Amino acid sequence: MLELLTRATELLASSEAPRDHERTAWKLAKAAYDYDDFQALDLAFDHLLDSEDALGGPVALKALPPLTQRWWDRRGYHDKRPAELWRRFSESAQAAGDPWLAATGQAQRAWHLSCSGDLDTLDELVDHYLHLEPRRFGEGPHRHPDAPDTPTSLWWAQLTLLRPALWNVAWQPRRRRAEELIEALLDATDAAEIDLETSAWNLDAAMRAALANELTEFVSRWGRPWLRTLRTLNHPRASFHRTLAEGLMDLVAERPTSITKLQQAQDLANASTLGPEWRADALQQRLAAQIRFEPSNPPGDAHRELKGLHRTFGLWGAAEVSKD
Repeated sequence: MLELLTRATELLASSEAPRDHERTAWKLAKAAYDYDDFQALDLAFDHLLDSEDALGGPVALKALPPLTQRWWDRRGYHDKRPAELWRRFSESAQAAGDPWLAATGQAQRAWHLSCSGDLDTLDELVDHYLHLEPRRFGEGPHRHPDAPDTPTSLWWAQLTLLRPALWNVAWQPRRRRAEELIEALLDATDAAEIDLETSAWNLDAAMRAALANELTEFVSRWGRPWLRTLRTLNHPRASFHRTLAEGLMDLVAERPTSITKLQQAQDLANASTLGPEWRADALQQRLAAQIRFEPSNPPGDAHRELKGLHRTFGLWGAAEVSKD
């Protein structure tokens, strides 16, 4: 089946029937996903990017999240095409007068930029949304489900972009940038009337950025709510993030038990289908605890493993090593 779809897509790419090319490219992408065939998915990405209108409309909205997530989880972030697919999706939504949908696509793109370490582009994208006001964000047919209208959906759009940006400064500390992003997150949650104490994903990203950049006042204020909200979270990654958070707070408190907790988080990441960024994250945090509490235990093998994850999956946003 994949061979037939691949051949059909190649033939239609050179035809004068762009709608047929678009439909067949999506069918190829779906078959590649269903059969876990990355060679076919690679070809499907090329054809989707070659099609003028493929990345607008409901098919792209439904299909792109699982396709790009599968690529990131298995192939990582070397390849820029997943980010480009989301950029094209967002541009199409914006041109169609749908700013909320455009923002959701840009948030997906921001995750790729964060993990791959394209800091200039990431900062520019996030700052664009932080400098908007509801009136300039605009009207449209979609809004965040908790927002009263599309213009005020801006606050949620800012939060969806702030989270990947905060994770980036958690993995690759930049203290001034971390302070700016956390302040922006507090402003956005306040404007959206979101209780940060019960907003697990917003608080998780902010706390990790604060810990990595030694923003002690924020850590002291929000540490307990962070652990509390993660312990009540119902999500496939909940146990991983909860165990990692407990280990990191033990590390802050200078408790050697942090090594055990962080090792447990690393084991959870390695034994699951979590993306490579989370495996690298857990390993990097466990290394920090080992260096602190077990200085006589050389971390050479673990350092090599971490560098291998960075290089294999293009995790330069989480890397302490050069790309060279």
